[in-house]
Amino acid sequence: MAYKELKELNELKDIVMTEKDFSVIWNKFFDLAENPSFLHRGKPTKHPILKKIIETIGSSIFPNQKISIMHLMLQKVKGHKFVHGPFMINGHVGSLFYYDEINMGMMAIAKSGGTDLFRISSTILAKEDVQDSFKNGNVFLTPSSKSIH
Repeated sequence: MAYKELKELNELKDIVMTEKDFSVIWNKFFDLAENPSFLHRGKPTKHPILKKIIETIGSSIFPNQKISIMHLMLQKVKGHKFVHGPFMINGHVGSLFYYDEINMGMMAIAKSGGTDLFRISSTILAKEDVQDSFKNGNVFLTPSSKSIH
């Protein structure tokens, strides 16, 4: 990875933990994601925790609707614990990025009045707890979101 891309990836990791203005974080991510060289470093991956987070947040912004996630195309950046990608949820375009190293990231969902941005984080439990939690459909989220219109 080129020095500039690595520097931007590390800067993004720093601000996702502390920045209060979610649009600053999201714009920093898009500055990085628009670089074709960066995009070509990704390899398709699956991430059950992120899928569950998308479902859980979807349930909160689309109450009383069955949640349908389609076209989840996650990419893991080679040599880094960084995952990103687009998806569709209940007919709306979404995108996310997530650092496995710090268990944090951001998600955006475009809706007809603007874009909802969410800072996402997870806590990894013991393997048995994780299996039981997923089996029972449990994901615990700390709400942290903002809408941009």
